[in-house]
Amino acid sequence: MQFLYGEDGMDGAKVETERLGIWNPTKFMWESELSVDGDLKQMEIKQLLKDQETLKLTGKGAGILPVPVRRLILQARKRFRAEVITDTDYIIKSVYGLLDRIKISNDDEMEINGTLFLKIHIRMQLASKMVIETHKMSKQALDYIIGAIEHRFENAKATPGEMVGVLCAQSLGKCLPKKASLKRV
Repeated sequence: MQFLYGEDGMDGAKVETERLGIWNPTKFMWESELSVDGDLKQMEIKQLLKDQETLKLTGKGAGILPVPVRRLILQARKRFRAEVITDTDYIIKSVYGLLDRIKISNDDEMEINGTLFLKIHIRMQLASKMVIETHKMSKQALDYIIGAIEHRFENAKATPGEMVGVLCAQSLGKCLPKKASLKRV
C-alpha cells in the first residue's frame, strides 16, 4: 500500500507561504477585453477570471506552495536582460504546457487538492499581459522560470518510501478503528 505524504503529496520542508495576488481584471486586460484577437488569449482571460472567482470563494489570500514563483521571477529578471518578449501565443503555450506537466499523482481529487492554488498562482503571475508589461521578461527569462518551476515542483514532492513515522501512524490510527467497527456491525 502506498500513501501520499500529507493531503497534497508535498514534503513539508520544501514548501513555503506565498501571497496569492488577487488578479484585477480591469488592470490586466487588453483594451478590448474578451473581444481580443486570438483564441489562446481569450482562453487565457476566461481562465484567469475563473481563477479569480475561485480565490474569492475560498477566501485564500496566501497559500503554502512548493514553488516561490515571485522570487523566481525576480531572479530571472536580474539574470536575463534582453529584449522583452511580445509573442503572447508563445507565452500562453509555454505556461499551459508547464501546467500540464505539473502532476502529483493520477488521482484526480489528489491532483486538484495538491496543485489548484499553485496553478492559479502560476497562471496569474505568468499571464501574458503580466510577462510583457509588468515583469518585462525576455524569452530566455520565461524559459528559465518555466524550467525552474518544474524542477522545484518535482523536488518538493515527498519521496516514495520516505519514512513519515508519527504522521502516518496518526493518519492510520484515525481511519482503521472506524473501518473495524463498521465490519462488526
